[in-house]
Amino acid sequence: MKRLLFALLLVGTATVQVTLLPKANPLEVGPDLVLGLVLVSSSLGGVAAGMIWAALAGFALDFLTLEPLGSHGLGLLLVAVIGGLARRRLFRSDLVSPMGLVILATLASHLVAVALQWALGTRPPIDVVLRVAGLTALLNVAVVPLVYGAIVALERSGMRRAPSR
Repeated sequence: MKRLLFALLLVGTATVQVTLLPKANPLEVGPDLVLGLVLVSSSLGGVAAGMIWAALAGFALDFLTLEPLGSHGLGLLLVAVIGGLARRRLFRSDLVSPMGLVILATLASHLVAVALQWALGTRPPIDVVLRVAGLTALLNVAVVPLVYGAIVALERSGMRRAPSR
């Protein structure tokens, strides 16, 4: 039941991120809430669980944005691996390393998206890509602690963690 609730949360967040946030956000760039959910869930549940959630979230984002199938999922799979490397230590010891992981995950996701666009023949301007990726990373640093709190609250209500090593 908890997995179903998290799946609904993930798809609902993807829907809000694609449909409502661009209209409500006065900035040109917004936080990537789905990236935050995948990063924190893989940090708490392990790489395998994070990859499953990344695939679901990627499919939802591809469906909602009409992008080529797999374009969002590839970046989110890399985010799941980065989150899995943190392995339950996200926001537990200090504040610098989790923020660094959030920035790393955001930049890695954008790098995968740009590489895929280049492979498909679209050549986005590098200065614009770097500016958007940097601003998104900063917004994600502000949002991911809130996402972490929401997932920990779900976890306390019964969502299981993977054993730490």
